[in-house]
Amino acid sequence: MEIRIGDKEIPARFVQDVLDYCTANGIADPYAFFVKILRKGFDLEKWGHLQVAKAPEPKPEPVKETPPPAPEPAPVKDKKPPVVAPVAPVRKNAKDLYGE
Repeated sequence: MEIRIGDKEIPARFVQDVLDYCTANGIADPYAFFVKILRKGFDLEKWGHLQVAKAPEPKPEPVKETPPPAPEPAPVKDKKPPVVAPVAPVRKNAKDLYGE
């Protein structure tokens, strides 16, 4: 295969390397592949390595573990007020306190 650019010819060894690569990797159209790598190489030479800005990937929301619901308190049945024991009366004067 002869590839010419103007009056110059692409080295046969390079062309053979591309054809061998295409055969080994099942590339059906070596001409299209050659044009593709020539385009990529030229763009790289022309523009250099450009960093393509990618949209930031959304961070997954943290999984919030919710505690199980608290058991409902048992219903209160007829609750009676506590029984209060009778209390002795409070003594208000010295006679009552000291027995005078």
